Amino acid sequence: MRIDRLTVSRVRNISNSRLEFQPRINLFYGQNGAGKTGLLEALHLLSDARTFRHNEIRPLIQDRQADAVVHGVLLDETRGQSFTVGVSKARGGETRIRFQQSEDISAVALARKVPLLALVDQGEDLSRGGSRARRRVLDWGLFHVEQRFYPAWQRMRVAVRQRNQLLRRGNMGRSELPAWNLQLCATAQELDEIRQTYCQRLQELAEEQWRSFLGNDLDLRICYERGWDAERDLAVVLQDMEERDLAHGYTTVGPHRADLRVSSSLGDPVRTLSRGQLKMTFWGLRIAQLRLHNELSQENSICLVDDLPAELDRQNQEKLLAALWDTGSQLFVTALEPDLPMPSGVASGEVGMFHVEQGVVLGDNPVSGAIE
Repeated sequence: MRIDRLTVSRVRNISNSRLEFQPRINLFYGQNGAGKTGLLEALHLLSDARTFRHNEIRPLIQDRQADAVVHGVLLDETRGQSFTVGVSKARGGETRIRFQQSEDISAVALARKVPLLALVDQGEDLSRGGSRARRRVLDWGLFHVEQRFYPAWQRMRVAVRQRNQLLRRGNMGRSELPAWNLQLCATAQELDEIRQTYCQRLQELAEEQWRSFLGNDLDLRICYERGWDAERDLAVVLQDMEERDLAHGYTTVGPHRADLRVSSSLGDPVRTLSRGQLKMTFWGLRIAQLRLHNELSQENSICLVDDLPAELDRQNQEKLLAALWDTGSQLFVTALEPDLPMPSGVASGEVGMFHVEQGVVLGDNPVSGAIE
């Protein structure tokens, strides 16, 4: 899967830009605040109709404008097909997604059609982002490669939501808790099995990537935590925790509390690794996810990388770009300067170069086909 063309209207400081992309690497460069990350957000809208920055719509829409609109032409190279996607975000909160110009589809259906990974947090998800952020890292991979995951995840969300409503009612809702405990336990077991299998597959690829980035001394490992005591049945744990859950008004244990951590032989990575090492640890895990996705789905994904050079020396920049290139994914990268160390064997004509200045996008390389 790759994005061939993009039209952006009224997204942050980008009034109107039309761009054509290279199949493998495209670089947006320019000063801070020029609009580079806004372009990544526009690309991200083509995948699940959301921005990766936050859930608020208004900051995405240009000042004094009613909506923001993106339109893309995508190529499914596996099936030899092209299709169009249009997404509009209105200031009042309405989102509309058009597929093939006439068919309205959901954000979930769009995300299935356009597998896209946004590497924009520079490692914060693994180190300081909290379990919710790390759980998103885990569940992104599962959503795209395991058909059973999303239906089970939906059932889990319903069970937790209903159980929380009863808990907030206190003793008045207590008699109905067993039925939702049963529903939650059923989905918890299925989700736990799916997540464990995925992490086992991911471990080997992640170890290989970490050794390439950081050597053999750190002995990094993936640590999956299912959200409740691994030695106990969830039904028993829910019963034991009922008084605490009633006091809090929400369910404190279960698959919605799962976590994905990384451990090191040196101790807690956050305390023992440098900031650069933490970033390369994060990159290694996400690149392993890309590789696993492409292997299991037999389809290359799209990858957005914001501010790739930040806090990385030239050698690590080169390692990172080479590893991303080897995944086969189409890459969209932002940087302050255009002189990133491209992988060996990549010709200059294979890199789309786009200079961004105050919301205006210019194509430095005629092959890029940027129009502005």
